[in-house]
Amino acid sequence: MYISMNFSDTDSDESLVFFANEGHSRAIDLLTARYLPYAKKIAACFTPQTIGRQDLVQIGLLSFLSAVTTFRTDMHSSFATYAGTCMQNAMISALRKDSKNAVASSLADCAHLTSTIDVQQQVEDAMTGTGFLEKLFPVLTAWERQVLLLSMEGHSVSEIQEATGRDAKSIYNALQRARAKARKCL
Repeated sequence: MYISMNFSDTDSDESLVFFANEGHSRAIDLLTARYLPYAKKIAACFTPQTIGRQDLVQIGLLSFLSAVTTFRTDMHSSFATYAGTCMQNAMISALRKDSKNAVASSLADCAHLTSTIDVQQQVEDAMTGTGFLEKLFPVLTAWERQVLLLSMEGHSVSEIQEATGRDAKSIYNALQRARAKARKCL
């Protein structure tokens, strides 16, 4: 017997995980919509050489879906922390498997994401224009701000090169400076 459930954005992650595991596709849709921006943020921490940024996001989302089915409430961890760790670890594994890839970002660049994740608050902050970016943007140069925004939108370094007419080294340097300034703002 099929029971229709009305889920909303205000339901907790843990309750949506429960219903997703009961076969309610709407719960999976809501969770995926919540965590897609986070998967993009994790992927943006890395500067892959041969794996595309969108590929990293997809790898992260696949591990997220696995996290939905393997999450256990008795392990005393929030779903957000568990899912974030799973996505980050899957992306790191994919980058390590790619023998041609040199990860230009250190793992420390992403360490703060899984330890302080609050997806709902990040979405609200992004929508209202308050929060972390509001603190970060005044300390960035115009070039760093432009590169960071393009990177956060999911553009690869080669796409940013085309859009700005600057070389890859300049883009990598701007991203590294922006990340360093972001760590100071935390």
